[in-house]
Amino acid sequence: MGAAANAIAEVEPCVSENAALSELDQAILLIKREPAKRELYLAALDVAGQADEDAPAIRFNIEEHMAAIPQAATMFQSMGTLIDALVREGLLDETLPEPEFDPDTEEELVDMARATYALTDKGAAVCEQLRPASRLAQLFSDEPEYAEGFKRLLRFCDGELRTKRQIDNELAAVCAAAPRSRHVSAAGVYPSYFTDCLQAAGGLVWKDGWTTTEEGTAFLSVFQ
Repeated sequence: MGAAANAIAEVEPCVSENAALSELDQAILLIKREPAKRELYLAALDVAGQADEDAPAIRFNIEEHMAAIPQAATMFQSMGTLIDALVREGLLDETLPEPEFDPDTEEELVDMARATYALTDKGAAVCEQLRPASRLAQLFSDEPEYAEGFKRLLRFCDGELRTKRQIDNELAAVCAAAPRSRHVSAAGVYPSYFTDCLQAAGGLVWKDGWTTTEEGTAFLSVFQ
């Protein structure tokens, strides 16, 4: 399993550059700068965005949804810590339940598992810009010279769990014919470049093998 950071260096801007970013850009930076957490953050925002008064987004349910995502298995931080980061950044509104008296401690305690969350306008804007369809469209737009390789890999992994060796074999001819560019080393492009880029864009996910995500399949359908 490759990491997107091995193919594309995600360099965090210096403090002076951050100061010049808009609030929305800074929020997007929070999501993008740590690839391992990206899909977990977006999953939390997605759950909150689908909630309504009759079915509010409860913290326990959001954490449970995030924990089911493959990337959660590599996290040292709790899912609640990631939710708290989204609240601090102004992407989620948090409503705490009424405190309850605990006879053991003789104190009033707040059950954070029952806290509810709503997507803010800024959170909705981040979701729109970073949803997989948008990221995949941006990837294909930024690197048209590799579009055929991206499409081929999405098709190859659609509905299957593919090993690295299988992908290496599938993309061998594509990589041999691929043009050199500023995105890859002078030695040429490798199959891992395609998997890493598509993983970062939300088109592929590792589940004991590379497989195309639902979003990747939907995006692929426009090329059928």
